[in-house]
Amino acid sequence: MFIKKYVAVPLLATLLALAVASSPAVAASATASAASATVASAMRTGTEAGPFNIVPRHNLGKCLDVTNNSTADGTPMQIFDCLGSQQYNQIFYLFPVSGTPYYRIAPTSTWKCLDVRGVSLANFAIVQQYTCLGDFQRNQLWSVLYDHGVGGFAIIPAHSNKPMTIGGGWNHAPVYQYSGINYWHLIPV
Repeated sequence: MFIKKYVAVPLLATLLALAVASSPAVAASATASAASATVASAMRTGTEAGPFNIVPRHNLGKCLDVTNNSTADGTPMQIFDCLGSQQYNQIFYLFPVSGTPYYRIAPTSTWKCLDVRGVSLANFAIVQQYTCLGDFQRNQLWSVLYDHGVGGFAIIPAHSNKPMTIGGGWNHAPVYQYSGINYWHLIPV
């Protein structure tokens, strides 16, 4: 199972050491590391982590986005230009699920959960927003794992173990689960 190659969120001391570096590449890594520390703290304390823009690692300037700022259940996630700190359909919180390694991820525009449509196990199953249905709704529970070698997070639904990925780098590109890996940055807003 590929999940074993990831390392749990790193220790805060390691993250702080990264944050003092001055090169742009290391600065981007330090931002991801700071987010990693926030996620680690949330898991330890049982409090939410955020707010974040969730940004594809290779598409800086694009954000995970609730399509058309809709409030409806079943609205698919998409990739769209990051539009700023007041664009609430692009700002997310991670809520740890007590007693598990998982999070619920919710946009501040609706506070609904990221959800894999139809509890599907298939590649290309759409990631959407849906009313949060509880701690045992595994298609709404996500592992958020930082990979030091890559400098990004894998965001993986508990029910399928297929990471969240994108269908391209353009506006309106779909977001779905897929066996391959796409890494994400969690950028504090």
